[in-house]
Amino acid sequence: MVALALADLTQQYILEDVKNVSAITSTAITLSLISVFALPMALFGSHSGDFKLLFEQSIIIKVLINSFIAAIATFAYFKSLSAKNISLSLIFISMSVVFSTIFGIIIFKESTSFTKFLGITLVIFAVVVVKFKNIHLEKNNLIGFIAGALFSVVYIIDKAIVLNIDPMVYIAATFFLSGAWMIVFNSKLVLKEVRIISFKTLKPIMLSAAAYLAYNLFTYTAYKVGGEVGKIDAMVVNSEIFLVIIFEYFALKHTEGVWRKFITAGIAFVGVLLLGFYS
Repeated sequence: MVALALADLTQQYILEDVKNVSAITSTAITLSLISVFALPMALFGSHSGDFKLLFEQSIIIKVLINSFIAAIATFAYFKSLSAKNISLSLIFISMSVVFSTIFGIIIFKESTSFTKFLGITLVIFAVVVVKFKNIHLEKNNLIGFIAGALFSVVYIIDKAIVLNIDPMVYIAATFFLSGAWMIVFNSKLVLKEVRIISFKTLKPIMLSAAAYLAYNLFTYTAYKVGGEVGKIDAMVVNSEIFLVIIFEYFALKHTEGVWRKFITAGIAFVGVLLLGFYS
């Protein structure tokens, strides 16, 4: 949760205040750096032999498809973080909880209960409240919904893969491919901006990549030991909203609709508790 909040706030700083770095370039560099940071630990770790498993047909197809979806989802995610109030973006992104919970039940036969569906209902209600109350919404806030929907698919495929492959090996491979997909999408722009990027500009991107690496490693490890996709998604993403709202209020002085955002986040958090601890 803390690692994800740090990564997201750093990305907001990059996209708002750093010149000559577009969302697509930031996405390409961040995804590539996550792979670079993970690669040494994957190669020299106790499960380095899992690299061979990546080339099994049943796995490589999933990795290629998922890296492509993840690239698009991450780009949409970063675009949503370029909004002034990223807490609103995160509330829309939290819709991934609904989809990932439903997919988890269908695909992995994860638990079903009244409290789980009540939790999903509260998360949806929180999104409806923030959308229809009088809070200024930006287009980039709404893009968070697209990111959340795409990430719910990514999370399901992630779990299917890491049940068979070491998480660090998977991170090194899939984030390399996702970064490559982003370069393919707009190689001209990415290469142009990469040529002029300074080390000063690169430092916050490196910090963001390291934080995202930590978040994904913990998440994939949780999947491997039996964690449910919907519960993990709910506990991490929605709990992060509180940290971001607090940071926006005290550090960035974003005071518009702050109490409504806290109440909305509170509703979502109750849904998280029901999903994560009582279902």
